[in-house]
Amino acid sequence: MIIESILNALKSVIFAVFSWLDLPNMADYGDGFEKGVEFIDTMFDSAQSLINLFLPWDIVRFGFPIIIVVLNFDHIYDFIMWILRKIPMLNIK
Repeated sequence: MIIESILNALKSVIFAVFSWLDLPNMADYGDGFEKGVEFIDTMFDSAQSLINLFLPWDIVRFGFPIIIVVLNFDHIYDFIMWILRKIPMLNIK
């Protein structure tokens, strides 16, 4: 419930900040959007080939998220403790 209210508040702030933008519908662009997605897919394939020169792709695919979590563990811990401190029944200080 606390997380839901935090996310709802964040959503309302983001909508208020970007409400002045008038973004057109993606269907108005026809196949231009599909070409953009295809270009991004091509860029990822090229990056995968370049990375594969130095490390096997399976190691990168499974190891990279683990490395991100390990390197950001202190931030993740601080965030979890911040949320737990907001629950008065736990009495965490």
